[in-house]
Amino acid sequence: MIRPAGAVAAAGLLTRVALTVPCALAQGLRDVPSSDVARDRDPCLTAIARTALPIIASLARWRALHGICPRLQDRAEFAKLLPTGAHIMATFQGGFILSQGEPAPWIYQAPAQDPTQCSLSKKLGWDPDLVYKLDGASAHWFFSPGDGEDDRRVVLDP
Repeated sequence: MIRPAGAVAAAGLLTRVALTVPCALAQGLRDVPSSDVARDRDPCLTAIARTALPIIASLARWRALHGICPRLQDRAEFAKLLPTGAHIMATFQGGFILSQGEPAPWIYQAPAQDPTQCSLSKKLGWDPDLVYKLDGASAHWFFSPGDGEDDRRVVLDP
């Protein structure tokens, strides 16, 4: 089958767009294929992670005051520590949704059985997420492909 020149050009454009989507996520666009391989110090994931820093600072203040991650019942008090412009949009079993005005909010989760663990995650598309996990004294970034594969730890320097 012979493709028209316009179709070939469109396919090339789609390829370039698909390769730049992770960077566009920092501006609020979505849909990173779950097959993307996250790399350490990836500039696009780093830009997305940087948007969580004000919330991470609020979590650090909470943990310094209370020694544990905020629980669902602590949300009103925790909200007072959030930076200007950030707020809790909604709650669900085990967590809440935090917005700073960006199109894709950060999801906070804390398992009831272990108050020293909590996480922040942001959807990067239909399946994948960028996740910041706190476990006791350690904290790490993970890329979760969402396709059944294990989360991959990534080193980011937001």
